[in-house]
Amino acid sequence: MAERTRPWTWPRRGATALAALGTFLAVGHAGGQEPPPGRDPQAKAPPIDPLSELARLGDAMVDSAPEPDGSIRAGRPLAGEGEAAQPDPHLLQARVDAVKTGSFPNVALRVTVLRPAKRGPARAIRIQTSLVVVPRLRMQGAQADMNDPATRTNAGAYYIKVGDHVTLRLGERPGSFWIADQIERR
Repeated sequence: MAERTRPWTWPRRGATALAALGTFLAVGHAGGQEPPPGRDPQAKAPPIDPLSELARLGDAMVDSAPEPDGSIRAGRPLAGEGEAAQPDPHLLQARVDAVKTGSFPNVALRVTVLRPAKRGPARAIRIQTSLVVVPRLRMQGAQADMNDPATRTNAGAYYIKVGDHVTLRLGERPGSFWIADQIERR
C-alpha cells in the first residue's frame, strides 16, 4: 500500500456540492412557482452567501444544544418523579386461550390467570384458573356508545388474539362469566 505524501484535503466533489448548494440557495427553491406580484421574473435573486447561511443554521443548532458538561435529561422532569409507580392491585394478568367475537365490539374471552389481583372482587381467583370474560360496554340502543372512554378502551378487546397477555379489572359476575371493567393487552 502506498503512503500518502500530501496532507488530506476535501475531495473535489465536496466543493462541487457546496457550489451547487450555493446556486440552490441563490436561485431559491420555489420549484417553478410564479414570482411574487410586482417582481420582475427576469430579475436575478440577490446573491446569498451559502457559507453564511450554513453558519446561521449551525449557530441555531448550537444555541439549542445542551451544555457540554450537562446531561440532556437533567432539565427534564421525570414522570412520577419522587415516587415509584405502583401497579394497580385490582388488576389481574392472564393469557387468552379462546376468543369468540360477535359484531363489533362484542367479544368473549376465555383466559387463564397468570397473576391474581390483590384486591377487589377477583382477589379470590387463583393462578391457572380459567375464566370467561366479556368487556363492560355502555350501549346506546343496539350500538356501543363510543363517546364513553371506558367503552373505547374495552372495545379494543375485540382485536385480542389467542395467546395474547392481558390485564383485567374484573367487575361483577352475573352468571358463569365475568364482566371486566377494564381489559387491556400487555
